[in-house]
Amino acid sequence: MKVVNRRFALGTASLVFIVLSGCKRRAPGSQTSVQRSHARISAPHVFNGTARQLRKSEMSEAEIKYGIAPVPSNAVTYQPDVIIVGGGPDVIRSQSDSGFIWTIDASAPHADELKEGDVFFLTNRAVGRILALQRKGDALVVAVGPVDLTEIVSEAHIHIPETPIDLNEAIPYTLSEVPGQQIHVADNTHASGGAVVPAIYQHRARTFGASSNAHFLPIGEQTNVSGQVKFKVTPAANSSGVGMRIVSDGGGLTLSAAVQVHITKPTIKLDLDISNGLKTVVLELGGPAGLTWKFNAGSKDQVGALVDANDLVVPDTDFVMNLIKDAATAALPLSATFRQRMSVKTALGVRKSSLSATGDYSFKGSFRVGYQNGSWIADAPSNFTANKSLVESTDGNSVAITGIDLGHVLTMIAGVGVAGFTAGPYVSFYSALGVARNSDIGMLACNSATLKVDVGGGAGYAIPRSITQAINYILKLFGSKKQVVGYGGVAIAKPTTLINTTDNRGGCRPIS
Repeated sequence: MKVVNRRFALGTASLVFIVLSGCKRRAPGSQTSVQRSHARISAPHVFNGTARQLRKSEMSEAEIKYGIAPVPSNAVTYQPDVIIVGGGPDVIRSQSDSGFIWTIDASAPHADELKEGDVFFLTNRAVGRILALQRKGDALVVAVGPVDLTEIVSEAHIHIPETPIDLNEAIPYTLSEVPGQQIHVADNTHASGGAVVPAIYQHRARTFGASSNAHFLPIGEQTNVSGQVKFKVTPAANSSGVGMRIVSDGGGLTLSAAVQVHITKPTIKLDLDISNGLKTVVLELGGPAGLTWKFNAGSKDQVGALVDANDLVVPDTDFVMNLIKDAATAALPLSATFRQRMSVKTALGVRKSSLSATGDYSFKGSFRVGYQNGSWIADAPSNFTANKSLVESTDGNSVAITGIDLGHVLTMIAGVGVAGFTAGPYVSFYSALGVARNSDIGMLACNSATLKVDVGGGAGYAIPRSITQAINYILKLFGSKKQVVGYGGVAIAKPTTLINTTDNRGGCRPIS
């Protein structure tokens, strides 16, 4: 993880110094900052009528790239230290690949009022607590940290009834320098995000779901390949739902794993009441219809060793949809952001072992998280049905016990911000599986599969530690004494378990 952070820090530092030194010059004949600021100002989106998703065809190129500007009104009361910078996304020169450094035209309305410690609010993506601020010629470089919704508004009452959303209209945002895209996870860390590490795993015996009939082969020292395996990650959001696929071929491990949360006719519903603090929030994602997991794993050339990877893989792309309804949502332009991550833990014994399985499940209902009367609730879909069983589809070969744990978290956040800074109420869908197969030279064949599915959520923001450390490093380069705290306003609902089951086939039984 240190290597990833250092690479991020150096890359971002270079960007900062290039911007501040004026090395990034305008092309000959380009407009000045004042001309560019006022040449094309997007019309504000004020809408009265049925709540709906703002389609890409309704947005300017700058809005698609940098977000929707707030339109102040008496429907929302901002906190005293919030500075609404005018000009919207059209006054933004650039955003750093790390996501938290913005370069804007210094001539933008109210830009001259900005100072460290204020809340910078230019769009629903360009928003945050100002950690560092530097002027260079006609450009203003603003480094922002996370800010909670209650730090932006002191009073807001936003009610979006059940509203259809189109995942094909989701805007993909990729930040290539966000650190922590692949992190080695300590053995006792629940990488999948919550208590959803399902496989029955005994480290000394090196077994996943072992049985009394398991054939234990002396396999020598364990080979941890977490630092050697590099995953190619492909996230996706479309009419079929939201999911991701990872592929690796390094450190002796070959792995292809894919997960998709099927969402048909998706809807979003939000009730948000802020009055000197969060009073009530109910967030619901409707239309979830199923879950599909598929993986194929193998070891190649590690002779007499256990190929052991234990990593958390985070895509560098979020999928965002802007929501509009009335003056309140214009003053606090919320977006629905889909974010996900996958955890991988393998134990593949000796040379050229393999393990594969497919699971497909359907259910009915919605994901719902609510905070009312000082307590949280989380509701999950029902009628969970296995269309294709993990344990029945398990296949592979090995002369020792093989196993894999995979975990996935899909989170939808209704809020403002960018990357790990996005703050607001959120609902999370956790799924995790553990699949094991005993030795092919054992007396009795044995496949074992565990599946656990939870729904949880909360409100606020929580930034991964790797991102927090990298941001604080960059702030030192800025000469700022401020430091980012990795969480704020965080209230978490107790997860509701949809399913937690273990199936066995053949001559095995789970470890008690």
